[in-house]
Amino acid sequence: MTSSAQSGQDLVDIGVGLNCGSIRVTLNSDYDRAVKAQVYAGTRGLTLWDLVNDIGDFTTAGANGTGSKTYFFLVQPPNTSVSFSVRVYDDVTNGLVAIREGTRDCDGEANNAPPPVTNTTTTTTTTTTATTPSFLAACNASGGILVQPIGGTNFTISSMQISQGTAMAISSNSNVAITTVGNISAVGTPNNAVLLAATDGYSLTIPVTTCAQTVTVTYPTTTTTSAAAQAATVSCSNTPSDAVNTHVVRAGENLFRIGLRYGVAFQTLAVYNGIPDATRIFVGQCIAIPPA
Repeated sequence: MTSSAQSGQDLVDIGVGLNCGSIRVTLNSDYDRAVKAQVYAGTRGLTLWDLVNDIGDFTTAGANGTGSKTYFFLVQPPNTSVSFSVRVYDDVTNGLVAIREGTRDCDGEANNAPPPVTNTTTTTTTTTTATTPSFLAACNASGGILVQPIGGTNFTISSMQISQGTAMAISSNSNVAITTVGNISAVGTPNNAVLLAATDGYSLTIPVTTCAQTVTVTYPTTTTTSAAAQAATVSCSNTPSDAVNTHVVRAGENLFRIGLRYGVAFQTLAVYNGIPDATRIFVGQCIAIPPA
């Protein structure tokens, strides 16, 4: 049972990592019951949440526990002011336990947040987005991206992963997860770029053209009310050199069916083509068939 002397604001530490394409919320709780967080974010000031509007139970933490989650939204232009609010509630009573909110520049170039405000019920604080690089990234000779975490182990995002992720993002007009390694996430964005974001708030956006990538997405002239139903024609020029065939996805197909046709497990097709979610492919997507 929570003591009446406990202050939730003091017992729940709310970490916010914000950049121009995502918000990450981390809860570190010394509260003796489970808590849940709701998240809001928007570019038009507090209460006008056009980016993240009331995600109930966005992330949770058990009694004296931790929890974290990242939400990706449409990438905003540099120097965009993003307002956020994270409200933590007792999971049993639904009473407000802690709150953190403010406004900051999404790429860390300036801090537009108001000064901390204290009242009798809550303490409102703000933080700045991390500007000290926590990782380095650059294109490699094969058109991929080499990521070097400071003090960590290097990893590579292949050209196939980049082309698939960005093509899917363009066709759906929303960010598409490519991979997560350690505390660094990579997503394809609708503006033909890869967004790299660390949990500490540091991020880099790398246009695919920087890495000599060419991703072509052509929409049909037929009007459709479903963005997901729009056919996309993606260049097969980025398929691996050892691919034995290519397959352009048609309506009604999935990786399982395509794999049956070519005698390849759908999981193998997903890995070979750098597809982060084997259940998510789109009409017109180019699927490379690996050698037996």
